[in-house]
Amino acid sequence: MKNHFLLNFFRNIFFIWIYVSSLIFSVYTLSDKWSYQKIEFHQQNIIIYIFIYLFSIIPLPFFKTKIEKPSDYVNLYLYFFTYIPSVVVPFFLRKTNSFEFEYIIYLIVLTLSIIYLLKNNTRKFLILNSLKPLNKNFFFFLIFLIYSISTISFITSFGLKFNIPSFSEIYDIREEYKEVTRGNIITRYLVGWIGYILNIFLFIYGLSKRNKFLIIFTIIFQIYIFSLMALKSHLATFILAYILYLYFKKYNKIRFNLFLFLLSTSVILFSILDLIIGEDIFQTLVIRRIMIVPSQLSYFHFEFFIHNEKTYWAYSFLKYINEYSYNTPPPNIIGNKYFNKPNMTAVVNFFIEGYTAFGYFGVIIVTIIFKKLMQIIDYIYVYKTNRSNLLIVSVLSITNIFNSTSIFTLILTHGILILIIIYSITPFFNNKKKHEYSSHL
Repeated sequence: MKNHFLLNFFRNIFFIWIYVSSLIFSVYTLSDKWSYQKIEFHQQNIIIYIFIYLFSIIPLPFFKTKIEKPSDYVNLYLYFFTYIPSVVVPFFLRKTNSFEFEYIIYLIVLTLSIIYLLKNNTRKFLILNSLKPLNKNFFFFLIFLIYSISTISFITSFGLKFNIPSFSEIYDIREEYKEVTRGNIITRYLVGWIGYILNIFLFIYGLSKRNKFLIIFTIIFQIYIFSLMALKSHLATFILAYILYLYFKKYNKIRFNLFLFLLSTSVILFSILDLIIGEDIFQTLVIRRIMIVPSQLSYFHFEFFIHNEKTYWAYSFLKYINEYSYNTPPPNIIGNKYFNKPNMTAVVNFFIEGYTAFGYFGVIIVTIIFKKLMQIIDYIYVYKTNRSNLLIVSVLSITNIFNSTSIFTLILTHGILILIIIYSITPFFNNKKKHEYSSHL
């Protein structure tokens, strides 16, 4: 048994280091074409390589071999798509061939934050017991009311339009959306709640019940949401939800070893395919967008705010308490300084956003808040939905925005709070007896 454990542990280290090596190789191969976007490759000394490879595996012993609850899956995502890229990528973007003490401190705090999240035990939240499942007819009436109000709000704000934008039109439509909804916080919330939460919930529920009306309706409405805001994450969330639904319907759970193997081999495969075709198509679409750019932007935020005054969330919910020292929000500051694009929104993950607010203490604050959120979702998963994989699919489908959102935007605008409420009051789960798709979709 002990030998099996050690063999398994070292095998995991091997695949993680393959993943790390693939990220380094991708930064190298993409640096020529994307140097104008500040993706550059600067060779580092052997000490930094050793540091990267060792630091990348520190959280590994704290992972469970069996992934079960929503928080387990989310922590897996944060480790591979937030933590490891943050450890690897920034060092090769820097021209200096030495350690940056302040960033090492940040990585230590980030490491401890990930380990703290991994120590996530399910707790009971008595306040959630007051949220009882609604009558089925009333629940659907409430859903109908939300969609009706949203549609009226969208038509009032944007007019009668349903034009699917081309990729060349995306940024113009986003600017138009920002202009139209400036000061219209209700419309902004409704777009996020439906696009990331409610539509996904109804879509996967429709799939589980083979309800063609719900499936077609949610697909059309998601495309409509995309036509208004032109956020690719709305489409990515929907597609990811469908893929996850199919996976969990067939396999029910995923093992840590399997996920690690699939991720490592996929990253290698993307690099090999690009070498064969002589283009960087797969590395650009997947590795650059999901792993390299988010960690690049995070480092730029860190580099700026290590030398400048923190935001103290004065541009956000603490604006009536603290005075904001800048003219634009942090993502626009970074877009202007590093890319000379004042309208660029260089969004980052909630860890580094916490750092821009209160430094290392801000990272601790957002980590504690996020852990409480995941404990609440785990509680709903265990005690409200009888371990339904529908909830896991809903949560995992929005992980694609975790690297580009603040903690408070995640809760309010992107609708984590709405997800908690929806799964607490839905009548589709029997709390006393497992539902037909509580374990399998």
